[in-house]
This record gives sequence, C-alpha cells and structure tokens, in this order.
Amino acid sequence: MSSRSGCSRILAPHRAVGIVSDGATPFALQSLGGEPFVAVSVGHAFQVFEGTHLRVVAVSQRTRHAITSLATKGDRTFVGCGQHLSVWERLHPLAPLGKHKGNILGQVVLGDVLISLCDKGVLKAWDLLHPSLVGRKHRQQLHAPNSAPPPKGQVEDDSSDEEEEDGENRHEPACTASMQLGAGFEEPSCLAHPDTYLNKVVIGSKAGKLGLWNFRTGKKVHEFAALAGATGNPDSSTSAIASTKNRNAENSGGGGGGGSITCLEPSPALDVCAVGFSRGAVVLLHMRADEVLFTFQAANRAPCRSLSFRTDGGFAAGTTTTTGDSSGLNPTLVSAHGDGRVWVWGLAQQQLLGEVNAPLPAHEGGAVLKAAFLPKEPVLLTLGADNALKAWIFDGALLGSASVSNASMGAAGSRLLRSREVSEIVFLSMSVFSNSDDENTNVPMHFPCTFFMIFRKHPSFCKHIILYLH
Repeated sequence: MSSRSGCSRILAPHRAVGIVSDGATPFALQSLGGEPFVAVSVGHAFQVFEGTHLRVVAVSQRTRHAITSLATKGDRTFVGCGQHLSVWERLHPLAPLGKHKGNILGQVVLGDVLISLCDKGVLKAWDLLHPSLVGRKHRQQLHAPNSAPPPKGQVEDDSSDEEEEDGENRHEPACTASMQLGAGFEEPSCLAHPDTYLNKVVIGSKAGKLGLWNFRTGKKVHEFAALAGATGNPDSSTSAIASTKNRNAENSGGGGGGGSITCLEPSPALDVCAVGFSRGAVVLLHMRADEVLFTFQAANRAPCRSLSFRTDGGFAAGTTTTTGDSSGLNPTLVSAHGDGRVWVWGLAQQQLLGEVNAPLPAHEGGAVLKAAFLPKEPVLLTLGADNALKAWIFDGALLGSASVSNASMGAAGSRLLRSREVSEIVFLSMSVFSNSDDENTNVPMHFPCTFFMIFRKHPSFCKHIILYLH
C-alpha cells in the first residue's frame, strides 16, 4: 500500500457497490438519443444511471477532490469539486476550466456557455467552444485538477496544490466573464436560467433576495421586490398548507417573509419562476411584472430543497379546476423538502393535491436532495440523503404513490463479502462503507475502502476469515 495516498500499487478501484449517492450533491439529468440518463455523485466519482429503470450503466474515473456540483450537456459532464471546475467527456477528464474563490454551488448550461456560481458571490461564464475543450485526442496528456490519480499509486504531491491553483487563476482561457455579485448577494444559494431571457440568470441569496443578472455585461438587471412580503401573510385564497382540511396560510416571518432562498425552478410558462424558501414556502413569481401569483406553504416548514414542474401535460384524474373544467388537465408542481417529504401542488386549483408515498415520506432516511420530472413523462425522480434514488409514477389519481424503480442500498454502513475460486486459489474482496471523515484513516466520508485477500484454499482458514468479517 502507498503510505501517502492509502491506494494500492497493484489494484485500482473500479466501482463502489452499495453506494448510490454521497448524500449531499444533487443529480444532473440529461437526455441522449431520447433516453434519460442521471449522473449522481458518489464522492470522488460519479455514476450514470439509465433514467427509466435506474440501472448503473457507467462509472467515471476517480477525482482528486470530492464532487460538489454536476451539470451535463450531451456526452459531456461538468464537474465541480470544491473550488475546481473541469470538463469530462463521457467518463474521462477532458480539460480543466479553472477555479473559483469559494466552493461551487451550482452550474447552468446555456447552449455553448456554462455559468457557474460559488459561495463567495462570484459568477463566471465559460466558453464551451474554446479550442482547449474540443476533441479527446490528447485527453490522456491533459492534467485536470480533478483528474484521477496516475497508475501504480503514484499520486500528485498535495503540497503542489497551491501552486497549481494559482496557475489556474492566471490561465483560464475559456473564461469569458467573471463578476462579483455585490451587496445582498455576498452569500448566494442557487441560480437558474429562465427561458427566453438572453444572457441572463436569476440568483437567490441566503438573505432572501432574488436578482436578475446579465453575465455578458456583468450588471444586475433587476432585484425582485415582490418577494419581500410574499410569504409573510399570504392571502388564504392563494396559499395552501399541506393539509386537506386546513388551507389557511401561517405567518412564516424571516428574511423575505420565508427565510433564505434555497432553490429556483423556471416554469414552462414564460416569465414565471418557482422560488423555494428555507421555511417551507414556495412562491410562484411573475418575473416580468415583478408580482407574486400565489404562495404554497408546507405544513411542517421543512426547508424546500428542490422544485420541478411536470411537462407531460400534467393530467390528474378526477380533478376539477377553479374554472369548472373537469377534463383533468392540471399543471403540476412538486416541492421536495428537508424532512424527506415531497408535496404535489395543483397550479390550476392553487392548492395541495397530495403527497408522494403518503403517509410516509418519500425518503425516510433524510432530506430530499433533488426532485425532477423526466421530460414529457409522468415520472418523477428523487434523490435522498438516505442513499436512495427513486422513480415515482404519476398515473391518474396515484400522484406518485407507487415507486416504479428504486436504486437504494440503505443509509447505514454496508459490508459486502464475495469469494471467487480458481482451482485452489481463493479471491476474497470486502468493501466497508465508512462514515468517518478522519484524515488519518484515509477513508473519505461515505466512500468505500476495498480490501483484497488472495490465499491458497484451506477450508478451516476460509471459515475463520468469513466468521471474522461477518
């Protein structure tokens, strides 16, 4: 074993069995050839799931730093690892993009431009057509800051990180714009791109403020004043508590009326954006008019972690809109929260329709990290901190009551023991998933350590080894 890295000199990690997610990073959804695929971080690598049946179809090489943000476009994946940002083509590092001042919070791909935001309030734009990002011919010679360690356990010296990072700051050829957001946005929390808003993104902050920024000019176009009292005392006709009997909204107080802004999701309807707050409120905002359309409030006030609009037409059997239309057409929004629950809201009725997997939470082991409908399909994907990726069907009145696919190994630590016999030689491998974050153990949080044993077959010895590991 290498004393510096804790990696074997003759064995290389291939795939982590028993771990679906790192429990902190939202997934990235992408369609290729009409089929949906989901990229999920497992710490120092990412797995690609086939979106319909949630089967692992590919596993990336290892990254040097833990993954904190993912975005996808075509066969490329944009990987944020702390302050570092790099481009991966399929499962291999293609080229480094650069480095932020702080940890990368999120990324948005707009055509041939990538927008990234860090927790120090810096927004950057990257040209994805830059010559340094084209082709895979010299990929093996490219040195990305997040690339996998070289073979035979020879890893880079961590003492060189500072010099490399300084070099990245001086040489970022693909970076076309960089700006400091300024007052009120020193601690940004999320970003999104509304359709038809050319060269613009909306950014939410922990102070409860929401602004529209032009990343080409580097200027703030508008700060939305309508959110200031949006969830302070909402009108009962435009708010919904998560209860079928009580639809009177409660006073949520705090910054922006509902605390910090935690997530954003542009609507398929132009100029409309859903805004999630840390105290459970969900606000539908008309951005062009700077006007709140209506507000939903979850009963338990758990932080809203993710939002998604249904794009297949939103049919819900047996529903009647406020205009008396009983055709069943009902635009739908889901909000995923920090207590593991996912609420389903009817936009036509402006009220709660139900809860996914009621009466139990969709994810019982922790917060929902991400929820997203598959494009033009009545299927909702959810990723939880309980090490589970699930797909829920919205068929008629079911409202996601049935999980059609499930990739879950449980939130607790897992142990796996397998043996392979070739003649008189026995191969044993064991993976221990540790929650330890102690640097002295060389075991990153939620990342597997794999131990291999090769020995001559002996019944008594095998028996004692298996009992010990069990």
